[in-house]
Amino acid sequence: DVWWHTIVATTSHEKTGYPTQKPLGVVRRAIQASSNPGDVVLDFFAGSGTTGAACIEEGRDFILVDNNPEAIEVMKKRFEDAKDVRWE
Repeated sequence: DVWWHTIVATTSHEKTGYPTQKPLGVVRRAIQASSNPGDVVLDFFAGSGTTGAACIEEGRDFILVDNNPEAIEVMKKRFEDAKDVRWE
């Protein structure tokens, strides 16, 4: 199968400002194909948090890890209104 998606447009409402952000549609499809609702999805290179955003939409729990302080700040802003998101 081939999944066709373009990059996140600079004017998109989806844009977080993180330089290597992946399109939500691509990550959502990967999560749908590889997990079930209620599963836990782990992303060790979370970047802008697109995996977490897709997990929220698809009913998955998630653990996001990144060692870049910029990524952590982008994720905190992205999930500031999300309920049940915990920072450790």
